[in-house]
Amino acid sequence: MAAFMFRLVFCLIGLAMLGFAGWDAHRTWQFVQVAAKTTGEVVDLERQRLADEDYDDHYAYRRYRYSGRIGHRRSVSYYPVVVYTLPDGRRLEVVARTGSTPPRYRIGQRVEVLYDPQNPSRARINDFFELWLLPLFFGGFGLFFTIGGLVAPVSSNTVR
Repeated sequence: MAAFMFRLVFCLIGLAMLGFAGWDAHRTWQFVQVAAKTTGEVVDLERQRLADEDYDDHYAYRRYRYSGRIGHRRSVSYYPVVVYTLPDGRRLEVVARTGSTPPRYRIGQRVEVLYDPQNPSRARINDFFELWLLPLFFGGFGLFFTIGGLVAPVSSNTVR
């Protein structure tokens, strides 16, 4: 019974992840189909860091000294901030939904931006990772969990 429950939970987690991946992929596909293109410029790299105070002393062994401050290795991600101009001359700003370490963009770099003509503030950088990383991530792990739950061996030898 325990093995069945384990498999069931694994499958349900996988199916939930696959459902999210499908929903996000469909939403992204719809956005790409109606989006208008323009050119933008990276004006800043928004730095997001896991705050040291978020960890108690139990995790102090994972810390190391970096640039004179206590920090976590590779705990900083850089999200490009892009300013783009609409055909009517308005300038809008978008922060990418995916960040990276090291930064994948540099300040002053020109990038193609997709935006919704009905809601121009809804925009994304026209980049494979920016558009498809989340659905691929959740889809991959969803497949792993679902298949793992379906094919996980069930032991017939139980200890009593």
